[in-house]
Amino acid sequence: MGIVGLVIAGALVQAAPAPAPAAKTEDGTLMPSSNWMVDPIAGRCQLARGFGGVPPVAALVVERMPDGDDLIMLNVQPRGANLGHVRNLVLRNDLTGEEARHGEVNIFDNAGKRLLVIDHSESGFLNNVGPGATLSFRIGKRVVARIKPVGMRKGIAALDQCGVGLLRDWGIDLDARAKLRTMPVPVTPPYTWIKNEDFSGGGVAEGRPRHIDLALHRGRGWPGTRLRDGGVERIGGAR
Repeated sequence: MGIVGLVIAGALVQAAPAPAPAAKTEDGTLMPSSNWMVDPIAGRCQLARGFGGVPPVAALVVERMPDGDDLIMLNVQPRGANLGHVRNLVLRNDLTGEEARHGEVNIFDNAGKRLLVIDHSESGFLNNVGPGATLSFRIGKRVVARIKPVGMRKGIAALDQCGVGLLRDWGIDLDARAKLRTMPVPVTPPYTWIKNEDFSGGGVAEGRPRHIDLALHRGRGWPGTRLRDGGVERIGGAR
């Protein structure tokens, strides 16, 4: 979660201030304190916004994957007692009752901040967050954080536009992709596709956080495998 933490910290710094009526409501719901910001950070599109005053006390970051799933993260100090690493976190749309699961709580720092993560949420969940909705992060019946994401649909629309541009940058034929009835399903887990030795030695030796973006292209005219490591691109012949 180190790289994610850096991304969230950057989002908090870059988000432009926006006037808010209050940092939070009487029931503790955190109100927006910055505008929605979309940034193609390190070859991926992320939507970010601060909540709970200026400077923000919480940051929401959403990353939309090419397969339509969302990675939803909230960096916040939870309500009540400090939480350890918990794996039964749920995100609930309090207006519709819809829920996104596959969540966990990770320790962000020693000052009480936690990273609330909802992984592999279907994009329809955030697409359905309309006017008046609040989002609550829950463990069982306990609400550990609640935010009011005003204008979420506009933010998601901007995130989707960023995603279209990102796919074009990767050389994806968007017309051909739109005609697919189903998306390809990996035979082996994606986390097995990249090994430690795929990271270039220089950045690791210098102590800089590294990431690898991998695109596998299949079909006539595709360039094979494109591997980006910290801004350095390598092209392979795998098909």
